[in-house]
Amino acid sequence: MAEDVYTLVASANDGRFALDFAQGQDLTSGTRIAIDLDGRWIPGRVEHVPDLYPNEDVQYLKNERLPRTTGGYYFLALEGGICGLCVGMKVRVL
Repeated sequence: MAEDVYTLVASANDGRFALDFAQGQDLTSGTRIAIDLDGRWIPGRVEHVPDLYPNEDVQYLKNERLPRTTGGYYFLALEGGICGLCVGMKVRVL
């Protein structure tokens, strides 16, 4: 495992996470990382889906009010399980 520890920040590229600085390296789908969960490093990878997070906008379809969603990145652990990525998380790039 790489020894460099980074902090996730909002990227200068809308909708992405970067390492340490907004103009730093962006995380993209397939990037292998480990996240620090209460002192335990969990290996896995970054993934993206087009409809992960609900947003405040609504759309109307056949007179029904449906919540709209927006895409987002999440963490998929090698041993199973998923976790949303958040600004301030500590990560290592594998």
